[in-house]
Amino acid sequence: MRVYFAEFLGTLVLVLWGEGTQAQVVAARKQPSDYLSVAWGWGVGFMLAIYISSGISGGHINPAVTVSLAVFRRFKWRKVPGYILAQLLGAFTAAAIIYGVYYGPLHSLKGGYAGVMTTGPADLVPSTASAFFSVFMGAALLMGSISAFTDTGNNPATPGLTPLLLGIVMVGIASSFGYQTGFVLNPARDLGPRLLVWATGSGGRALWLDNTAYGIWIPTVGTITGACFGNLLYDLLIYNGRDSPLNANFSRRAKRARAQRLQYEREQEKLGGDRGYEHEQQAMGGAAPAKGRFSGSTFDGGRAEEAHGRVHGGKQY
Repeated sequence: MRVYFAEFLGTLVLVLWGEGTQAQVVAARKQPSDYLSVAWGWGVGFMLAIYISSGISGGHINPAVTVSLAVFRRFKWRKVPGYILAQLLGAFTAAAIIYGVYYGPLHSLKGGYAGVMTTGPADLVPSTASAFFSVFMGAALLMGSISAFTDTGNNPATPGLTPLLLGIVMVGIASSFGYQTGFVLNPARDLGPRLLVWATGSGGRALWLDNTAYGIWIPTVGTITGACFGNLLYDLLIYNGRDSPLNANFSRRAKRARAQRLQYEREQEKLGGDRGYEHEQQAMGGAAPAKGRFSGSTFDGGRAEEAHGRVHGGKQY
């Protein structure tokens, strides 16, 4: 259960810092153009969340990361539902805390507070496809960075520095791909607060159905497919670990070919041994040889040692 509590607490910290920054900048200070403060808030929250949870659960704190690791790094699928549930509960709890702390400023906004707590396409985004591609690219960059920092066969980051570096990456992605969609790289980060906003009576059906049902599928499908694509691209071009299905397939084929070769050699040795035994019996007038076919370490007068050398002898594979 500790792994699920770690995911819950990590996601809680992430959303507290991120949503808290947004509530302070937009609702309390009334300065929605101060986007850099929001980016740094999410970056610091991401760093702290990984520091808190990575030693226990791996520090996923993101359903898109969890699914991607299950697909490409053999993370156990049976744990995926529990991880995602813990992440959603952590995000929902954090949103409830922010709602209580900033109750006054949030309710002072004329258009409601859904835009502060949840994500959505900016006015300049021309289409849903453009919003989807923006989310997709941001998630791909994040997952590609995670793959690079944790790849021991490349140039991995020092474990203690990985959360710090990922926090900086988060700030960079927010500054380059975040503005058009409210910086959504994490399904739990959007869905948890969105459920809170819906439960408190703000937004209604529009919260889910506006902008071609943006709230239903873009923060989820866009981020998960983007993260999987980022991991896929890294594995295709860089990664050579056997835990990736791309490399594991090659490894299995090599093992299968080697096993077939060894089986063929064993069959040939057995066939040669049977023929030698028959010739020996004929030469002795049908009597059995002095040493049986199996006698300690001997096989047909020493042929077993030769066969063993050919089949199991290190460099003679």
